[in-house]
Amino acid sequence: MIIPEIKSGQPTLTGGIKKGIFVTADGNNLFVTFALVTSLFLLWGFCNGMIDILNKHFQDSLHINKEQSGLVQFANYLGYFLMAIPAGLIARKFGYKGGILFGLALIAAGAFWFIPATNIGQYWAFLLGLFVIAAGMTCLETIINVAMAAVCMGGGTLGLYAMFGSFFFMSVMYPTIFALGIQGLGDYTKLGASLIVMSIVVGAIAAPFMGHIADTHSMRIGFVVPLVCFVLIAIYGLAWEKLEAKDNVD
Repeated sequence: MIIPEIKSGQPTLTGGIKKGIFVTADGNNLFVTFALVTSLFLLWGFCNGMIDILNKHFQDSLHINKEQSGLVQFANYLGYFLMAIPAGLIARKFGYKGGILFGLALIAAGAFWFIPATNIGQYWAFLLGLFVIAAGMTCLETIINVAMAAVCMGGGTLGLYAMFGSFFFMSVMYPTIFALGIQGLGDYTKLGASLIVMSIVVGAIAAPFMGHIADTHSMRIGFVVPLVCFVLIAIYGLAWEKLEAKDNVD
């Protein structure tokens, strides 16, 4: 009988099948699970991208100024702040799968609330729906670009492309910061994740401030607010290697 040779460096499963990056040691293929979880970030990006569309729509429909429309982001980020700790507790009690399902249910509830909100026709009704959606996204995010900003200030077609480019880089930026932030926390992972999500509440302050600058000067000048934020993020990224080395020493 000829025994097939197994070359080193090519791990195999029983039966000679090569083990892929989504296959565990016991042979379970987690590709579908990975695809479903990562798609939640796509959902998060889609919901946040719609906020700016709603912002402009509310200005035209409800006849509010840019500073008042900043309450759209305020309601959104307030949901992150108030729901972050409860989301961590839900994940601890019901597990990651239970937390994800609860978050998706909140997002669905907030989205369906927009139907009666259109009949009410009041600004607070729409803000309530955005708050509920943000609370749901907080559950998902707990579990699972120098509004480029400088180019946006230049306006024109290039500024428009830069704005969409900033959304693209933000989609990569947040999960990266999140993963690095909870690295090595052990039993405190869920608590650390909740605190990171809570920090997003700064957007509730920055958005009305940006709207005030836009009303006083112009929207292009208003982009100086996210520009400052992205500068701080860039500094964090550049200093990460030293911060990690210091953490390992401590």
